[in-house]
Amino acid sequence: MRIVSTESGRFEVYVQPFRRPGQVVRVPTAGGGQPRWRGDGKELFYLAPDGTLMTVSIGDGPDGAAAGVPTTLLPLDRSRAVIEGPDYDDYDVTADGQRFLLKAPGDKSERPQIHVLVEWPAVLK
Repeated sequence: MRIVSTESGRFEVYVQPFRRPGQVVRVPTAGGGQPRWRGDGKELFYLAPDGTLMTVSIGDGPDGAAAGVPTTLLPLDRSRAVIEGPDYDDYDVTADGQRFLLKAPGDKSERPQIHVLVEWPAVLK
């Protein structure tokens, strides 16, 4: 199970065994958010406070879950993600942990457009 908490005053990611006893373990030491599991539960991806996409291996330890050393997957200059809440979706990862989908900023010179199709049932006829 993964948990995001602000108990320390910043967003941090914790893991805890699911449906078995064990301690809650803080994953990164520098804060983080938006955690995502690899499909087999052996790796956790998260965003560092500066938006860097990180990974950490998760295994079994003597008191429950054990986290490895976090490593950088995608530096900040390639990511637009920020940590402003535990439930934001600035990225996603495939079950095998090999591909990522990241939000990217659009061209700032263009104004965003919304297209509304009214009376669309008539178009279907």
